[in-house]
Amino acid sequence: MSLILSTPPVEAELLELLETSVSSLPETHDDTHILSLCRRNPTWRDIPDINWEICTQAMGWKRRSRFWEGTNNRTIYTGDDMNEEMEATLHQCVKDNLTQSNGNGEPSWDILTTPSVVNMQPAVNEESHEQHYAPTPLVVEVASALNEYEVNALQAVESCVRQHLEARQYEARSFGELGGGNDCTYMSAFLQILAPGVVAQIQSVAHVAWQAAGWNTTIISDRNDDDESAPTSQYPDPRSLGLRTTEVLSYKTWKHLATHLDTESIFTIVVALSDPDTSYGGGEFYIDASESEHFTFRPNRLSAVVFVSETPHGLQEISGGLRETFATELWIRDDVTFGIKRPTIRIWSKILRDFKDRGLFDDIDESELIGADEEEPANNEYGSTNTDEKNVAEHDSTDSENESGKCDVGQDELNESEKEYEDENSDVERAGTLIIQNVVRRDFLF
Repeated sequence: MSLILSTPPVEAELLELLETSVSSLPETHDDTHILSLCRRNPTWRDIPDINWEICTQAMGWKRRSRFWEGTNNRTIYTGDDMNEEMEATLHQCVKDNLTQSNGNGEPSWDILTTPSVVNMQPAVNEESHEQHYAPTPLVVEVASALNEYEVNALQAVESCVRQHLEARQYEARSFGELGGGNDCTYMSAFLQILAPGVVAQIQSVAHVAWQAAGWNTTIISDRNDDDESAPTSQYPDPRSLGLRTTEVLSYKTWKHLATHLDTESIFTIVVALSDPDTSYGGGEFYIDASESEHFTFRPNRLSAVVFVSETPHGLQEISGGLRETFATELWIRDDVTFGIKRPTIRIWSKILRDFKDRGLFDDIDESELIGADEEEPANNEYGSTNTDEKNVAEHDSTDSENESGKCDVGQDELNESEKEYEDENSDVERAGTLIIQNVVRRDFLF
């Protein structure tokens, strides 16, 4: 197995942020109180004396994307259905939903829940280390990953995105005839804008797992390469990685999920939104640590499993009820912006090259464009060839920045480019499911 890793360019910025003095925080609040206010209201809006910048400092989080600058004062919109008016509509929708779900009184929920590691598999030992597909342990189970306010905010954003943008952001996602699937609402960019506190907490949970598992010191390389001089690297701090995809997943009409890899991602975080004791039966999450070693997990509601993304994993048969989860994949690229679901590195490089060619950004490094000119791998003997509309988010830099400092990027004049993407990838199923030696590879386009 080969993992694509590099040192994230924002590492220095992240460390600078984490070391920032709290002298700029309001003198009337101590650190704990500020953190409590930010976690009680994950939208980071309408908090007296507290703003977005203060909450980012309190939670040690920084959005990793050139699509947002400063304190949320510039947004690049992709697609004709996302603009300043729609963003305002979504903010109001989320606010209304939270007023209803949180109530007007003071709920008795615990705000400052502390994520704690309750399980790590497989156990670390020198004998097993070389047998596994990746460094051990591969999976960390973390209790109390989110609090009730954060879950309510997450569900409010999902509800509003589905209400106003379902055609673009929702997909009944099949993993092939025998692979099962899930109903997916893609939340990338929307969650960072509408409920940044949820994203900040998820990356904090991943950081806890990263430290507990020793991924911060684990040296990794291509285990299929006998060359001792092969490049090695360490797993980067999850807080320095970008959000490749954030997804609310439902298995109401799906009964399982075949073994697959989250290819091209570094870490995957899956939070349980359903109670396994009362909401559904079966449906255990599992990983294949090696050809003979398998582990199952049944996390409690609001707990998470954090794992190395390219570890084979899936869901066992669901015997009844409704299983819902919130999944996040972190990778070495930017946070994905509006209108893009779960891009491959090649597709993302192609999008960045388009931005660079049009002069929209001047800080795109050539190393980020590697693979942009390569063709998507054609279907092979193990794959399926179903084709669907790709909804590729192309960009037009001819739209000028408006008075609010926000730039709308449309799709209307790009029919030929969109068709080029579709023709080029005609042998790749939109759901991206290729069954390769009984492993479903999640190589999604859009």
